[in-house]
Amino acid sequence: MLLVGQNRFARYADAISAQIRELNIHYVHVMGSVDDEVLAAMFRRAMAFVTASEHEGFCVPLLEAMAFDVPVVARACAAIPETVGDAGLLLPPWAGSELIGEAIARVIDDSALRDDLVARGRRRLGELTATDASIAMLETIGEVI
Repeated sequence: MLLVGQNRFARYADAISAQIRELNIHYVHVMGSVDDEVLAAMFRRAMAFVTASEHEGFCVPLLEAMAFDVPVVARACAAIPETVGDAGLLLPPWAGSELIGEAIARVIDDSALRDDLVARGRRRLGELTATDASIAMLETIGEVI
């Protein structure tokens, strides 16, 4: 498991690292920020993208995962449901580590579910791209008029 992202809260990151050491978990790595090449390589190898965030706006990493055909597992908090639509396995906001772990295992082990989520992710990206293109076209027309 790779924990990737900018470390904005040092005490929080330190607490996570301490818990990983305390539990003696050798397969979890706190990566911090990575450059685009490394991030793309991680997405290409990922079996799932997971977020348990409670404070996301329009969460671009969810879309990045979909673009790499990586199924999404996320708690349905903040704007995540609006961003993901039906393209991810959305868990209730109160979901804890046990339920999240079960969801990850299911996505990894159930190839039919995995394939369905990947297909839904592609469709969701198409929906969002079409919406963005329409908005850009209307803004351009508005500038001409």
